[in-house]
Amino acid sequence: MHLMRAMLRGIAVAAVLLVGVELVVLPLSMATTAVGSTAGLASVQLMIGTYGWALVLRVVLAFVGAGVLGVFLYQNAMSVGREKMLGTLAYVAFVMVLIAEVLGRLLFYASHIRIGV
Repeated sequence: MHLMRAMLRGIAVAAVLLVGVELVVLPLSMATTAVGSTAGLASVQLMIGTYGWALVLRVVLAFVGAGVLGVFLYQNAMSVGREKMLGTLAYVAFVMVLIAEVLGRLLFYASHIRIGV
């Protein structure tokens, strides 16, 4: 049980750090794509306009799933006797981040602009 708690604490710390990195990299990536070419600009416009709801939902789910629930997971992993709560938090965080990543794939493929043939 001690090993499980230690692993969950490590995963929670990594999740919080990585969601912070994602919140910094996402705007930089979109800005770089928008200034690269007209197709890149059209792609970013699609992500912000037509699929803006998916982008916002993806960021919110990733932030809540990895960030907020990661903090709660870390706090609960330090106390003994909260295994049921730990399992529930881990599953909910996993499902939220999984849905966020599926939305990320949707955005990737939906905002594709063909160039040429």
